[in-house]
Amino acid sequence: MLLILLALLFLGLFALAIATDSVPSDHRTVAFAPAFYAVTVMVGLVISFLGFVIVESFLRRRGDPASAWPRTAVAVLTVVLVLFVIACVIRLPAVALGIAVSGVGVGIALLWAVRGSRNIHRGFWVLLWICLALVAIAAIWIAVTIGDAIG
Repeated sequence: MLLILLALLFLGLFALAIATDSVPSDHRTVAFAPAFYAVTVMVGLVISFLGFVIVESFLRRRGDPASAWPRTAVAVLTVVLVLFVIACVIRLPAVALGIAVSGVGVGIALLWAVRGSRNIHRGFWVLLWICLALVAIAAIWIAVTIGDAIG
C-alpha cells in the first residue's frame, strides 16, 4: 500500500507541477495545486496506513477477517465521497484530486490484502471504480481551472 500511494503521489505531483508551470502567481489555488495535492495524498497515506493497522488488529482479535473487509470498503468509500464533496464545495480541485487518488490507493490495497481469497467482495471493486471516476472528475476540473488561469 505504501508503494502504491507513493507512486500515485509522485506521479500526480510531477504532472501538476508541469501543468501549473506557466500559471500566474495571482491564481494561488491553481499555482499551489501541487502542494495542496501532495499534502492531501501524504495525509491520506498516513491515515490509511493507521487505518489498516487498526482494522487488521481488530480483525485478528475477532477471528473472522473475511466478514469485516467489505464493511471496511463501504466505510472508506463513504469517507472518500464525503471529503470529495467538501473539497468541491470549498473549490479546491487539487485537494479533491488528492482525496480521490488516496481512495484509489486504498482500493488497490484492499484488493491486494484479500488476494487469493474467495471472499473478494464487490464492494472492493465498487470502491476502486468510484474512486477512479472521482479522479477523472477532479482531473478534468483541474485542467479547466488551469486553462482558465492561463488563458
